Amino acid sequence: MRIAIIHGYLLSGTGSNIYVANLASSLAERGHEVFLFCQEPEPQNFDFINDCYDFDADNAHFFRVFNCDQCGTGRVHLFRPRIGELLPVYVLDDYVGFTTREFHQLDETELANYVDRTSAAVLAVYRSFLFDLVQAHHLIASPAVARNVSEEVGVAYHVTIHGSALNYSVRRSQKLKDLSIYGLDRAVSVSASSHFLGNQLNDYLVEAGHEKVDVNVVYPGVELSIFRPENNNINHLRDDLKERKVFGKSAGLKEALNAVVSTGNRKLLDEELSSLAVYERRAPDGDLIDVLTKIDWRNDQIVAFVGKYLAGKGLHALILAAPIILKEAPNARFLALGFSDQREVFEALLAALATNQGDIVVDLVERLEKSISPQVGRSFIANLIKEGNFANYLEGAAAQNLEERFIFTGPLDHFELAKILAASSLFVAPSIFPEAFGMVAVEALASGIYPIVTNAFGMAEIDQEIRKKMSGYFINQPNLGLNDRFVVSLAQSIFDTLANVDIKGTKFRAAAHQMATDLFSWDRVAEDYIEIFDHGRKTA
Repeated sequence: MRIAIIHGYLLSGTGSNIYVANLASSLAERGHEVFLFCQEPEPQNFDFINDCYDFDADNAHFFRVFNCDQCGTGRVHLFRPRIGELLPVYVLDDYVGFTTREFHQLDETELANYVDRTSAAVLAVYRSFLFDLVQAHHLIASPAVARNVSEEVGVAYHVTIHGSALNYSVRRSQKLKDLSIYGLDRAVSVSASSHFLGNQLNDYLVEAGHEKVDVNVVYPGVELSIFRPENNNINHLRDDLKERKVFGKSAGLKEALNAVVSTGNRKLLDEELSSLAVYERRAPDGDLIDVLTKIDWRNDQIVAFVGKYLAGKGLHALILAAPIILKEAPNARFLALGFSDQREVFEALLAALATNQGDIVVDLVERLEKSISPQVGRSFIANLIKEGNFANYLEGAAAQNLEERFIFTGPLDHFELAKILAASSLFVAPSIFPEAFGMVAVEALASGIYPIVTNAFGMAEIDQEIRKKMSGYFINQPNLGLNDRFVVSLAQSIFDTLANVDIKGTKFRAAAHQMATDLFSWDRVAEDYIEIFDHGRKTA
């Protein structure tokens, strides 16, 4: 089949980006021809992309800017529509070459411009290649683009939703509700990465006065050739990093923020946090090679967090839990691998804990939790104050050498991340905002380490599978429920799991990888989609 995939963003860094990249690659490996529409700036970094095309100003014509005829067994053609300087996003983030703005902040003209320009690009490609179907990713705005194309030339389209568009954008705007329903209404099929996300979508549609839709559940996959227990050579990772040409945050910028926090001057800190430092946020930190060299990989127990630095991901909960864990497990070391324009707020929270500045800790937790619920950080602090233990907690935190034991690294690519995970002791994803699935937890499982995830949302579906299959390795298996004791429960779950010698051997690691193979291979994902596409063609 000739399959067009409309994504709109990059092919690395976030869950949906990685999902699209692997799906396109897997479909091509099966001999299908894929026409991928996104804004990936470095197609040469992906060995499954055969060629890349840019467009003229009105997206009526396209021209090839990159090709690799030896790539892949199928063909993936990447097309980058000309959308102007503005890239609409669900969560604010930096994209080189674009100004970003959240979808719900766009006016009607800006929204229409994005949809119309992308539609023109897809139509131009269709007229040259006549693909058999379109698969649109995200609830907005790709399905609206796909419908425009479908109504113009008659090609059928399918929709795959991810969590961010619904939860961060569509729920916040009437015009986005209309756009999402417009995109869904003529879709041949709708798929989601979990039952939870499918139910969320239908709950929203009912609230909006729309009928429910049938949702296929297609769990994401994992790159099993990359994420595996034996891929744990940190020396190779350091060598890989030496080949990088672009790095992110420097050690000097980190020290400057810590110095501001140490003054205790909250006005000065507010000014510092309001004037974001300029560095490449999508690149690993400039001092990461030195940091990796200083870690005692043989004796330290590495707890890995991977994801955007957002309160919804529970990163602040992990920071608050770290002093409790280190008191019981002093050889624990935390690696936070990710990025966001809120990074400095989290680093400031860590620095405030390290310097026993309770007022700043309270202020920063309130700042991070301003627009989210449940407010697990506030509940944790309120309980400490109520019990008369806040001062003792702060003193204990200041004694734990937190700034050495809790490290922000910036983001890593998939090959680099795989080496970190395989060399780690434990993975944690303490999300408090509805997660559609949690693909990184599966990558950790494939790497042979136990993933502690919040037993809620789409992540509960992973958690329940893991708890069922891995129960034989535990006396007290972690069960991270979402309640006002979340931070304490997170600390206890991590400490208990680190103390479990049964999950450190080759037997457990092999069993974890096999579980990931059985449930979450990209082969299965591609086969599920081909079945959905074939069924859609038969019933059209």
